Amino acid sequence: MTNKYHMDPINDWSKTTRNLSRMSQRADNKRRSWEKTAWRNPQHRALDTEQEQLVGYWAASKGVTRQDIQNPDIALLLRIREDIFDMLDRSQQARWGAYWGQVFGQRRKLSKKKLQHLETDILKAQARHKIKQNRQNPEKETDDMTVKQSPLDDSPPWD
Repeated sequence: MTNKYHMDPINDWSKTTRNLSRMSQRADNKRRSWEKTAWRNPQHRALDTEQEQLVGYWAASKGVTRQDIQNPDIALLLRIREDIFDMLDRSQQARWGAYWGQVFGQRRKLSKKKLQHLETDILKAQARHKIKQNRQNPEKETDDMTVKQSPLDDSPPWD
């Protein structure tokens, strides 16, 4: 008498076992290939994981995702926001806000003209900041070529 389950392909465990073994071999091969490219030192892996988490926290604090940071225009605008936004005047800050709305909100690229506007804004802000620093630190000596008298010398210059 033949077994009725032996003829039924659904209950034929020999085929299923072969398929499972092939699947496990494929998984093992993938795992081995990953181990070749993975870090050998677990400390490196831990440091990289920590770095990725810190980047994720920073991005979340700025209201963007990690995928958004990979966009070079968004990264540029975020860097401007972080570094020199306070040095920009109100019109330049408004221009930055408009560009942010286009790049982040509408997912557009910055054109060359807009990049040139940002570059001139940055240069103007840096010059303005340098002037402000010079005004706050007047004790810096100027490059004056005149001969100065020593403060210890009390004799009149015509003697």
